[in-house]
Amino acid sequence: DMNSFNHYAYGAVADWVFSSICGMVPVFSDCGVQEMILKPEPGKKLDWAEGLYDSQYGRYRVYWERKDAKIKLEITIPHNTCGILYLPSMPLEPQGIIFEQTKKGVKARLGSGNYCFCY
Repeated sequence: DMNSFNHYAYGAVADWVFSSICGMVPVFSDCGVQEMILKPEPGKKLDWAEGLYDSQYGRYRVYWERKDAKIKLEITIPHNTCGILYLPSMPLEPQGIIFEQTKKGVKARLGSGNYCFCY
């Protein structure tokens, strides 16, 4: 009979969902978290996922859903922070964001704001 839900196994699963499926990896510095690596990995069996991270600067949010064989990705980055977004392919409408090619897809630096991409 388990008497505690504060166990490493639960934390490991939560960390995997947060860092892999939602793709949120905070970059810690002396000033706290002012940068977030955003590299969602939707996989094939999930239809959607959402991750929230409350930093001292505000809330980071990643939400993705599968629609018609494409991924719709919504991102929120709080004021005075940034995010480094990695995607497996170029978004259909890059919204004026400059993406650079990497070995496994594309990447872009995003400033504060709300973004929506489909790929």
